[in-house]
Amino acid sequence: MNEREQLAKDNGMTIEFVNWFFDNKKDGCGNAWFIMMAAMWEGWSGREAKCAALAAELSQAKSVVSECREYFIAGIMNRIRPTNEGYLHMRCDTLGDETPSHDAFLAEVRAQGVEMFAALLTEMDISCTERGALTFATQLRQEAAQ
Repeated sequence: MNEREQLAKDNGMTIEFVNWFFDNKKDGCGNAWFIMMAAMWEGWSGREAKCAALAAELSQAKSVVSECREYFIAGIMNRIRPTNEGYLHMRCDTLGDETPSHDAFLAEVRAQGVEMFAALLTEMDISCTERGALTFATQLRQEAAQ
């Protein structure tokens, strides 16, 4: 086991993260490289969890779309309506309600855009509107968390 692999194992990090850190960030961190690596790991590991949740939701969505398509094609080919049309409608109709990680991700993207807008307003010295924009960004995140 090499030094990087041992470091990853001893600190509960993935080897992918340790390699990325050593290859891209370590030299710029000076003597505090280990503290910086630990801080960056927190962000990296949180990102991995969010990506896993998004992937699970996407997989579920693909499954529903595939199921709906199969029933639709069967109906077209056989010139009949699916016998379990109610189930199919329910699956397609509830798909949008089953994606909390996706909804939170999109809310974060929107909120970051609002924060960028607020920074621009600050540069333009329009501070009264900045507070409203930041409040709106917070509201977007809170709504996604519900």
